[in-house]
Amino acid sequence: MIPVIKNHEEQALDRLLEQFKDKPNVEALIKGWMKGVQTTEDSLFDLLENRSIQTAYGIQLDHIGKIVGAKRSGRSDESYREYIQLQILINTSEGTPNDILEILSLITNATIVKSFPHYPVGGNLYTNGDTIPSTLASTLTKAAPIAHGDIHIYHDPDDDCLVPAELVRQTGILVDNNGDEVVDNNGNNIVVGGLGTELSENTWRGVLSELDDSLPDVGIPCEVYIK
Repeated sequence: MIPVIKNHEEQALDRLLEQFKDKPNVEALIKGWMKGVQTTEDSLFDLLENRSIQTAYGIQLDHIGKIVGAKRSGRSDESYREYIQLQILINTSEGTPNDILEILSLITNATIVKSFPHYPVGGNLYTNGDTIPSTLASTLTKAAPIAHGDIHIYHDPDDDCLVPAELVRQTGILVDNNGDEVVDNNGNNIVVGGLGTELSENTWRGVLSELDDSLPDVGIPCEVYIK
């Protein structure tokens, strides 16, 4: 890292040969030269620092946004800075699960994000974030591999929802990972639509294959966002 010098005048006077020290005319000449040097250095470092995403503002942020393909669209400097960082993540994404989860975590402000891959191509995503923008699914689609199937995002802000396995056109009885039927308080089977049947030979039974030990107390099914 290039060091920033804030005392060019002081350094120059200290470096004078002894025969030139304490000479008013020489000191005045040195101070005049160093004032210009200091002004130039301060301006160059100001320009350098204000061209970074973290410190840029106003038109400097607009230029950065133009480079990465992120329009300001009325955003404040702070929200625009976050949007630019998100766009950079999308631009550099290789479509790996970690890339997708990093973007999902940033967009939704989540503490827990998960990916549940499904054969042959595709998968379900989970977030407990408190922010769900209307463009969430379409944004993640941009960062996903080109051969990726539909994006299914399960939103569980209270960490207590059921997380279904597949979204297929089947209707049946809800069962858990062990193949045990999930019933209501009266012992009645729960009939659901749009769930897979990975653990059951009965094609009319839906399976919650995503349920795991990290979500021991489950409630209503998650909200689902699809693209």
